[in-house]
Amino acid sequence: MNHTIHEIREGLIGGLVVFLILELLTLFIYINAINAQKGEIFEGLFRTTKVIRTLIDPQKHMALDSPVQEDFPIYLSQIEPLKKALDSDSTIEFIYTMIQIDTTIHFILDPTDPGTFDENGVETKAHVMEVYENPSEALVEAFEEEKMTVTEEVYYDQWGGHISCYAPLVDDTKFIGVIGVDISTETYNERLQPIKDATQRTMVTILFISYLSGLVIWFLRRIHKKMMQKTSQST
Repeated sequence: MNHTIHEIREGLIGGLVVFLILELLTLFIYINAINAQKGEIFEGLFRTTKVIRTLIDPQKHMALDSPVQEDFPIYLSQIEPLKKALDSDSTIEFIYTMIQIDTTIHFILDPTDPGTFDENGVETKAHVMEVYENPSEALVEAFEEEKMTVTEEVYYDQWGGHISCYAPLVDDTKFIGVIGVDISTETYNERLQPIKDATQRTMVTILFISYLSGLVIWFLRRIHKKMMQKTSQST
């Protein structure tokens, strides 16, 4: 009886050791794969934002300071290339520009069609001089340090969850504002999901391998002890 208990214990311990080693290895690979994929997403956002930034005329942008101008040619001429950029890339959710007055951040350009509402009844278009009430830390940093930033985790505001990239708008060498480019939470998660799915399948496989390892160790130890018993009896 004691021999049987020892064999079962050795099988359990052996299976557990295999499980822990493989789980730690899988976790290490998962973390590195997720970080690499996030880095690729962020780099893509950086490149896209830099390209879209070149579509904006700084002089015209500085002349916009009232929502009544949204029907004026000076506004429409700036919106048109941004709208084409938005429509050409299905992964982009929003494109917009902002300025800061004192500590308050205001929207200026947004190519979203007016009168468009989300499922919560919130209009998705930001109008000229509309206050952005919940800026992310990355956006605040973009204004304070006049540099490109990105929200490294999903950020939620009144328009939902996003990964956002921000880049400074400059007239010659004068900082005049920030352009933002968003991808939705759904798009972001879709890019990460294959890695998560592969990791889940690997973990299920690890459970099976660990179970088999425990059985093999139990079986081999049992055979070994029987052989040892036969040897001792023969002597």
